[in-house]
Amino acid sequence: MSYGVNIQPTVKGPDSVRNGIALVQELRISITKRSTNIIKEYRNYLWKTDKDGKILNEPEHTFSHSMDAIRYAFESIIN
Repeated sequence: MSYGVNIQPTVKGPDSVRNGIALVQELRISITKRSTNIIKEYRNYLWKTDKDGKILNEPEHTFSHSMDAIRYAFESIIN
């Protein structure tokens, strides 16, 4: 039973996370004030750093749950 929910698989490939982040960064996204968890994750969604503080080209996954869902949604709409 689908309960009226249209669920689609996400397509993952080489560099899919970085490419998805680049895609979302190109878009203007509106978030309501009531979406406090999304706002918290958005503000804390950072790139990993090495021991010397150099920013790496890899996202930190601590605050990525909502951001991953947003990325998947936009990828499915655009692709």
